[in-house]
Amino acid sequence: MPPEIHVASFLVQRDPRHAEAVRAAIGGVPGAEVQVEQGAKVIVTVEASSQEAVARALTDIHLLPDVMSAVMVFHQCEAAEEEAEDLRGASVHEGKPPRALPA
Repeated sequence: MPPEIHVASFLVQRDPRHAEAVRAAIGGVPGAEVQVEQGAKVIVTVEASSQEAVARALTDIHLLPDVMSAVMVFHQCEAAEEEAEDLRGASVHEGKPPRALPA
């Protein structure tokens, strides 16, 4: 089976009083990155090499302290290609804070 790249997004509900701690904890989940935040809502993307790794990331985030819920809203699997390998680990938000959701 050729290598795969799985990309998923999660909607996470957190206690907004602990936003910094939850953001930091999500950053410790392999492949996870906070993309957008607003109050209790957080959009997280995950890049992984298997659907099992995506499921593990979702479970790990759901079990974090001060996380009320975490649900997958998108999942896509692609065969890994040279271009995809170059993009792995790249972030459109690198060096920038997560943006707020529009009102």
